[in-house]
Amino acid sequence: MGRSAQHCRQRREEMRGKILNASISYFARHGFSGTRMGDLARSIGIAPGTIYLYFPSKEALLREICQSVQEEMLPALRVLTAPSGPVANQLLRLSSYVLTRLCGQVDCAARVVLTAQMVHGAGSAADGCRTEWEGLCQDTSLLVARGQQEGSVVPGQPEALADYYWGAAFLCARRRLFYPQAELIDARTLARVLLCDRALEGLKADGRIY
Repeated sequence: MGRSAQHCRQRREEMRGKILNASISYFARHGFSGTRMGDLARSIGIAPGTIYLYFPSKEALLREICQSVQEEMLPALRVLTAPSGPVANQLLRLSSYVLTRLCGQVDCAARVVLTAQMVHGAGSAADGCRTEWEGLCQDTSLLVARGQQEGSVVPGQPEALADYYWGAAFLCARRRLFYPQAELIDARTLARVLLCDRALEGLKADGRIY
């Protein structure tokens, strides 16, 4: 009896994870308002009522997705934007991670696209994710300001340049999500959004182009 109960619990956890993972891409492609639970269920290959056995509403499902993004993706990015050596090197490492890890895989690209949607909408379900994203943008603007002091980052308002950088990263993720076979830009090109030509040439001479 104990083994049977454990088996049922495991099956439920597997189904819950399947619904959660599939919903990330579906929400990213269709948006929160454009997602209907019946259509989502059919895309997963389950009965329409099955989702409600695990998530009582679309808002509850989105809240779970927000929680996973908040805990898994955004903290890792904040670590990469924390002070760590010369800014030019750090921006190349960050850009390489963004393109290979976040934009290089369709499921990760979906998280990036969905995060952008949640930051600009989705109501109170996205409050935690929105707060974490604001922290990431603040960290990036501080990184930009430090790079400007070093002479490696282009002049401009740090907050605006940080938004510009993440906007470019979002477009890369969106391209991967909707056109999986399309080529993406490389890390050097993404870093060029922020780095001045002298810094890029210096990194190239040192062989540190990712």
